[in-house]
Amino acid sequence: MNNDDLFQLRRFFQPGIVSFLNLCKTHSYTKTANELQTSQSSISRAISELEKNLGFQLVERDTRPVKITPSGILLQHALLECQNVIENVVLTIHGENAAHMPLRLGIIESLLDCLAKPLLKNLKSDYSNALVLTAVSTHLLKLLDDDRLDFIISSKPFSHRKDLQRFFLFQEPSVLITPKSLKLAEPVTWERLKYCGLPQISHDKDSSGAAMEERLFSENGLDFVHQLDVNSNTLIVEMVAERFGWSLTRVTSLIRFPEFADQITVRQMPDPLVSREIFLIYKKTALTPMAEKIASEIRHAINDSIVPRMLDWTPWIKPYLFVQGEKPLERVPLFPSEHADRLISVF
Repeated sequence: MNNDDLFQLRRFFQPGIVSFLNLCKTHSYTKTANELQTSQSSISRAISELEKNLGFQLVERDTRPVKITPSGILLQHALLECQNVIENVVLTIHGENAAHMPLRLGIIESLLDCLAKPLLKNLKSDYSNALVLTAVSTHLLKLLDDDRLDFIISSKPFSHRKDLQRFFLFQEPSVLITPKSLKLAEPVTWERLKYCGLPQISHDKDSSGAAMEERLFSENGLDFVHQLDVNSNTLIVEMVAERFGWSLTRVTSLIRFPEFADQITVRQMPDPLVSREIFLIYKKTALTPMAEKIASEIRHAINDSIVPRMLDWTPWIKPYLFVQGEKPLERVPLFPSEHADRLISVF
């Protein structure tokens, strides 16, 4: 039994049973308390109360590591079988009533235009009403924690959060955008950018773009003059088009602005090439079949609409595009016949 099982069990069974099943796995009150984010005394009381209610002993007293009694082992096996039955029943009920459930979805700003409309259109038979919000990834996570959203599309995986489920959606490289009128000798280097005569336009400190830039520049000893910190991809593109400076961005942030194609030059960024990953994230207590549908629809949108528009801007990014494979966190190349000639760092 893994931790995912335990989070599911907490939806159906009293704390004593969840504590007991975890103790069967860890054979340690300390580890059980850590995994269930409570105290050892709470675990001990819960199991003692369960034994009192059942009328038989589950745990051998005064043994280390913890030893489960024969009666406890029989109960453990029966409870795990019950879990599978209950899970299947719940999924069936959810499936039959999906059309009566709301869709509460958060999307990072750079992908809002690309994904909101196709998701709402293609999933309309699966929800009763919809709420779509946009914000930076960290704020979307807060909205998820505050129970204002059920699913978020984020450029951060929040891997430290063990209470979250994730689908990898896709990976794309960062690109350099400069005003069309700016002449730069090839190959473009960080040194040539530093002395190009225009400042860098930075992402605002709360965005994932800012975190990527800070780490990239710090690890490579880079320092640029910049006059603008912007929290909107729209404004970044407009400012570059109007020759306020140059910036790093993603092609998905550009494809919404075909009107700027004649005013912006999109270039491969100098080494190291940096990519970002996009994830669908939801609580382990949320409805997994709906998450699977959202992930599937995003994959269709990527293949049918987003990538063709990206390649209109930057046909050379083919080797650096990755999408979800058969498993939720599996990454596979979108164009397996294309071979990358540069190493990729994922920030």
